Amino acid sequence: MAKSCAGAIPFDIQIIFGEPPLLPDEDLEAYEFLANRVHKAINPKSIFEHVLTRDYINLVWDVGRLRLVRNEILQNAQMAGIKSVLCTVRPAEHHLPIAADIAAHDAEKDAARFFVDPKAGQSALRRNSRLPNWA
Repeated sequence: MAKSCAGAIPFDIQIIFGEPPLLPDEDLEAYEFLANRVHKAINPKSIFEHVLTRDYINLVWDVGRLRLVRNEILQNAQMAGIKSVLCTVRPAEHHLPIAADIAAHDAEKDAARFFVDPKAGQSALRRNSRLPNWA
């Protein structure tokens, strides 16, 4: 169990819980900080309260993890959607396969601009699609 919580959790209960359920790239210190704060706030006494407290800590941790995953999924979907629009609206004047690859690469670059500089991304969309200036 977390070193910072060792005093708050009796040894026999620490053995039951084992190691925190962290993924390899997750921050043990952040988990320990959360566990310490929750244990201080709840101050569990019985085994039942310790189990519920540990479950609560893990659920809070899981919610944070899922929020990060959701954000990654949304960002990837946005990027794919913008790239798809840019690839679709580019003029179909290139008949060579290499030209399609270059157009796809340019669309990916322009899609990335939407997240860094929305005005530059919008101007790239207008430039590539020949949309009117008000779009």
